[in-house]
Amino acid sequence: MTSPSTRGYTVALFTLFLTGCHRQTEWRASSFSVIDPSVSKQLISGFYASESGWRWAGPTFTFALAPPGRMGAEPPKPAKLTLSVFFPPNQIDQLGPITITASGSEYQFGKATYDKAGSYDFVVEVPAAALCSNVVPVTYSVDKYLHGSNGDVRDLAVVVNKISLRN
Repeated sequence: MTSPSTRGYTVALFTLFLTGCHRQTEWRASSFSVIDPSVSKQLISGFYASESGWRWAGPTFTFALAPPGRMGAEPPKPAKLTLSVFFPPNQIDQLGPITITASGSEYQFGKATYDKAGSYDFVVEVPAAALCSNVVPVTYSVDKYLHGSNGDVRDLAVVVNKISLRN
């Protein structure tokens, strides 16, 4: 989980990656499964170990994506950010409706509220101005979550499967 002291570190880390609209780096993907070990460096904070094709995330979690590909010096276009999530039945039963908010370093992309257990694709539009770098940091926050219990000390907010940023 991210503490106030590590938030500054996370911002500094993103600042190191931001180098302009025309440069892409090879190690960042714009779409991936959260259990893919080749993209583990993109899961910046708030994720727990992978479990059978998914990961639990805590109440605040952050990852970095490559912006969608462009042709030459073409300016960026708005993109769709998709977070594939799952809410177990006991979570919604215990907590009631849960709201997720997606934001970038300078933008709030959107939010959604879920009141039934199940799998969902939370889709928001990312403005072109937020894509003018070689990395797009995204932070999600969840308003209600399960606090550690029965020997499990993790704060469990949402099960994450896939993340995608596409034009």
